[in-house]
Order: sequence, then structure tokens, then C-alpha cells
Amino acid sequence: MTLCWAVFTLWFAASLWGFLQPSSGGPALLSQLLLLLFVAVHGYLSYGWRGTAAYVLIAGGVSMLMEVTSVNFGFPFGFYTHYTGQVLGVPFGVPLTNYLGWLLNGFVFYQLFAFVEDRFAPPNRAALSLPGYWLMPCLVTVTPVLRFIIAYLGAPEGTASVEGRTFLISDIYESAIIASLMTVVFAALIAVVRIYSVKADGATPAAAAADR
Repeated sequence: MTLCWAVFTLWFAASLWGFLQPSSGGPALLSQLLLLLFVAVHGYLSYGWRGTAAYVLIAGGVSMLMEVTSVNFGFPFGFYTHYTGQVLGVPFGVPLTNYLGWLLNGFVFYQLFAFVEDRFAPPNRAALSLPGYWLMPCLVTVTPVLRFIIAYLGAPEGTASVEGRTFLISDIYESAIIASLMTVVFAALIAVVRIYSVKADGATPAAAAADR
């Protein structure tokens, strides 16, 4: 757990550095590498190296398959040119089916992994009883929202245009913050409440997860 928290802290610091200096590519690359390391360490605590590798193979295989079917048939992500409509880091012109496709994609590989999950016992079962083990993914989920908040607070006056449409720069970031609050932030808050409400009842988060 100590190593996991250490990697998370380094990743958070690198991410914050990148948010404050978006024109520099170094912090962004460093944060991506540290995030991969965090996922590996956290995955090891959950299922060991074999289980983590199995999850990566299943998730990667399903994602690649759906990417191929989308490019050729438009399912499930829809037909569009990948992110040519990004303005200030916010994607425009991406169809709603793209985000619905993400939901389907995640649902499918999570369910497939559930069939083999019991084969991989956690190497440190005691770590799964700690709230911090479950809290870290919640913090990882909401951290990218800070990028929009920092950009909004320092947004210059003026407009940005994409595909013939013009937007106020501050409105772009404000819309990204609002969307984030209703999606990833809301989901993370529900998870945090569940983590600590379960702990208050005397049960462990791991036991609660096993009961689902």
C-alpha cells in the first residue's frame, strides 16, 4: 500500500505540473507513465501479476475489437474522424454514440473478466480491507477535472472557433467543468460515500464488494 500511495502521489504531482504548464509535453508524458505504474501496482494488490495481465489482455482485446468494428461499421462508437475537433483540449464534433460506446466497451470487458476473476487471489488481502485502497481509484478519476478548473480560472478573454462555430474560451472550460461534475465527480463521490459508510458499519470495503 505504501508503494501504491507513493506512486499515486508522484502521478498527482506530475499531473498538476502538466495542468499548470499545458504547453510543455514533458509533464504529460511523465504523468502517463506514472499512471501506468500506479495501475500495475494497484492491480497487483487486487489480483497479483497474473490477474492484472489477464485483465489488461481482456480489456485491450475487447477495446481493439470494438475500435475495429467502429472504424468499419460505425458500432459502437459511431463514424467520425478522431478528435480533429478538439479545442483547448476539449473534444467537439464527437457523436454521442462515442460516449455510449465507452459504456458498452467497459461493461463488456468487466463482465468477461468477472468470469475468471476468482482464479486470481489478492497477494495481500489485508490491503483490500483498507479504505485507502478503494479511495485511490476515486482520486485518480477526479484528478483530471482539475485541468479544466485551472484552465477556467486562468482563461483569457476571447473566442475559439471550430467547424464554423465560435465559442467563448471561458465557456468551453465552464462547460467541461459542469459535465465533469455531473459524471466522473458524481460517480466518485458516490463511491467515497460507500467506502466510508461500509467502514462505519463495521464491515470492510472488500467484504461489501464481494457481496455485490
